Amino acid sequence: MAGFSFLSRFVFVCNLFFVGAMLARIFIKTDDSLELGMISNIAVVMGMVLAPIVNMGVNLWHLVLLFGKKQITTPLWVRLFNLFILLAQLFFYIILPA
Repeated sequence: MAGFSFLSRFVFVCNLFFVGAMLARIFIKTDDSLELGMISNIAVVMGMVLAPIVNMGVNLWHLVLLFGKKQITTPLWVRLFNLFILLAQLFFYIILPA
């Protein structure tokens, strides 16, 4: 279970980068984004590319643990935040482009 707890917290950080990348996409013009540099590139890669993939994996793993009636050591607020952001990511990547 230590691997699940670590991965769940890692997904939480990736989801924070997703929220930051979405806010930057809304509020920062494209010309200004070139001045942000390497930190904005890391935020975009972790938030827009890595976060949906690992978030879906962790939420599926969480679902398997729930059906297996195993004890989950991650705090409830982290699990709920990850689930909420997964729904936002699915909306952003599946429903919005159509």
